[in-house]
Amino acid sequence: MVSVIIAADSQEKKFFTALRNILSRNFKSIQCVEGCVDAKSEDAGLFITDAVGLDFIYSSAAIFVFKDCTPIPAGFETTGGQVAIVDSGNNDAMKLVSSTKMPAVTCGLSPCDTLTLSSLSEDSAVIGLQRCITCFDGAVIEPQEIPVSLCAQVDSFTLLSAAAIFILTGNIKKLSQAEI
Repeated sequence: MVSVIIAADSQEKKFFTALRNILSRNFKSIQCVEGCVDAKSEDAGLFITDAVGLDFIYSSAAIFVFKDCTPIPAGFETTGGQVAIVDSGNNDAMKLVSSTKMPAVTCGLSPCDTLTLSSLSEDSAVIGLQRCITCFDGAVIEPQEIPVSLCAQVDSFTLLSAAAIFILTGNIKKLSQAEI
């Protein structure tokens, strides 16, 4: 199971909810929000949680999504197998992720980002994977363009974060058929 820890301050509830909804529509998951656990799925592939109140995080396969500069829990250590997803336009979050020594998947509209938007319309998008990404299973995903259908309006960072999670979990083919 892959842990997805969404680090966003209380002002970013809309981001957390949108990303959690995309993931729960497309993955069997266990969710923990503000201390409440929803464990209806026995064969979950994702454990989705916010970073609120976490004192310690241990997971051999974890994705940390940094929307802003939410503090990392005290005593946090990377043990390998963790990857950060970060908005490249947020310098404070970029510095925070850099201090963790975790590999990072940058998301934004720059040619330097790992994931970017090649095109965006009301009901579809093309996501540009501009650098190789190594999935948790060891597979290497080469740069490519990935068309996706949108069933709801979503901001670019939410869309790119969801795409990064699909790719890191080895579900790139599922991404082009997903309900985003």
